[in-house]
Amino acid sequence: MNINNCLRKALPFIMMVLSVALVLPERSAAAAIDKVLLYTPHKTIEKGHDFTVQVKVQPEDGSPVELYGARLDVVYDPAYLEVVDVQPFADKVYPKVVEGDILNEGGTTQTLLLSALVDNQPGRLTIGLVRKGPVEGVTVSDEGLLLSVYFRAIAKVDETAIGFGLKGLRDSENLPITVNSWGWEGDNLIISEEVVYRLDVNDDDVIDLKDLILTMQVQAGIPVTEAITSKADFSGNRIIDMAEAIGIMQVLAGLRTPPE
Repeated sequence: MNINNCLRKALPFIMMVLSVALVLPERSAAAAIDKVLLYTPHKTIEKGHDFTVQVKVQPEDGSPVELYGARLDVVYDPAYLEVVDVQPFADKVYPKVVEGDILNEGGTTQTLLLSALVDNQPGRLTIGLVRKGPVEGVTVSDEGLLLSVYFRAIAKVDETAIGFGLKGLRDSENLPITVNSWGWEGDNLIISEEVVYRLDVNDDDVIDLKDLILTMQVQAGIPVTEAITSKADFSGNRIIDMAEAIGIMQVLAGLRTPPE
């Protein structure tokens, strides 16, 4: 039996159960979480580039909270952002979501992480993360990383936001944990046009020997194993040729300032 296939087939049911469990009105756990935040250190992203959004948990005044599971919907504008797909040739999207070290206690405890686009449509990513089996929740007393979601910027925009939809945290007795605030930390995202520096043939933000080797391979008709970009054109003819090789050598020798 293929366990992964079974989990994928069971995902809608599991998400439904988690959704019901996390929104039913019940008595709350005594401890509280001050904030659950969506955070990325870089607020300006170039179009075409991937970036990570972290979901961080901050207990209230350092008070310990017993955490067993989480159910989160992360919402975004699909006109400007998409979730990174770990199986791009499959018939549905398999979002790249990576667990943090809170619930699994640094990898020492088993957990179950499931994620999917709601109705397999972009714009709303639903995530369920729980500890496995009849175990206690983990005591959280300091800020920690619950999980990370990987996005790709797909269109230029002056401002776009990522937020929470349906959301909830639970302890091991299935009691809802009070959260004082949920949301995005800091300024909204800006997606800029992709910037490729001239002579940076492999677009890794540095002009070095790799760029020279790739350029010479292109000139010699040798197949390259690394992607190159014609946007690094230096001479203005929109191709990578000997002019770029000479320019790179001049930069490496300190005879030319790297062009922008």
